[in-house]
Amino acid sequence: MTILVPHWRARASVTRVLAAFPDPAQVRFVGGCVRDALLGMETNDFDLATTYLPEDVISFMEKAGLKPVATGLSHGTISVFLPPDRFEMTTLRADVTTDGRHATVAFTKDWQVDAARRDFTMNALFLDHTGVLYDYFQGRADLAQGTVRFIGDPITRLTEDALRILRYFRFVLRFQKGDLEAKAKDACTHAQRLLKNLSKERITQEFLQILNFHDEEKLHKVLAEMAAMGLFQTLFSHDPPLSLWQKVGRQETDTDTPLARRLATFFWGNRKALDFLTLPRSLTKQIDILDKYLSTEKDVRVIVYEAGVQTARDWLLIKSALEKEDDKDLSNQEAIFLRLSGQEIPSFPLTGKDLLALGLEGKTVGAYLKTCRRWWIEGNFKASQTECLQHVKDAMGRSFL
Repeated sequence: MTILVPHWRARASVTRVLAAFPDPAQVRFVGGCVRDALLGMETNDFDLATTYLPEDVISFMEKAGLKPVATGLSHGTISVFLPPDRFEMTTLRADVTTDGRHATVAFTKDWQVDAARRDFTMNALFLDHTGVLYDYFQGRADLAQGTVRFIGDPITRLTEDALRILRYFRFVLRFQKGDLEAKAKDACTHAQRLLKNLSKERITQEFLQILNFHDEEKLHKVLAEMAAMGLFQTLFSHDPPLSLWQKVGRQETDTDTPLARRLATFFWGNRKALDFLTLPRSLTKQIDILDKYLSTEKDVRVIVYEAGVQTARDWLLIKSALEKEDDKDLSNQEAIFLRLSGQEIPSFPLTGKDLLALGLEGKTVGAYLKTCRRWWIEGNFKASQTECLQHVKDAMGRSFL
């Protein structure tokens, strides 16, 4: 018998939720919170499995003064939020039918039956209120060895829910220590056609978690595995330029790589493939701006002024990976960026009113303003309002526009 007493077990929120059940022996922690406790990691996210029916769980929580939310009632899930902690309590289940996206379930009182319907062995670990660990599929050993292994037949698990293919690679990034398990890899290759049945929202959620992984070297290796299996062609009709990705990654020094940069690099040369994801408008706007500058702009000062230091850094990293290493102009842009990145950029000293006062009107106001602003930027933002006005007057005299 293995006894595990995580630090969070004594947390007031945990004690309060467990005390709400008449018989705590009918409740066990399961999944990520148990897995992470074995790794010595803290959490604020708790999944609990119980033999009690959902309506009973709601009643218990309400009597204890808690506010249950039916976040997945058809699947037996009730949530309670005690910030910063979140508790999801789900009645033990057995799958009746599955179609690769959704499952029809029946409630059960058999802990092992519930464990058998889960995805990976390391996610089927249960911990009761006394600290006894229940491990039906050697998940603890797999966790210690760094092996992400499906419970039972991998094809069966993936047929039940094709999203587990992407989830598998997300877990590989976090926990796998060696080569991928052959059975799991073969199953993902065989079942990948089922990914087309998934919603954009579910694909986006898992894919972005993969792309956000912090270890650049391991991420590149896993992306290469996925690409070789044809997963990205299946998902996005796109083969990512992983050589470009690797060049960009080798230059990165960010603790957290901006997602816009990674998406722009991953989908370089095929902007349309981004439509297979449901991204926030703010994020797609960042990517579009970066793509525009990569195609049209050669002066990092313009990007710093118009879009900010972060976009300029993203532009510089991708541009450096696209160009020749000995490109002297690019080296000059890098030096300019380093000088500007810690500098406060002043506001452009002219407005449209200034040009109207010179007698300009209509579209010519905007055209002269744009030209002067470019000249001001190329002069490292040093020209005064008087000097900018003189530049416009000189341009007017030359019929510059």
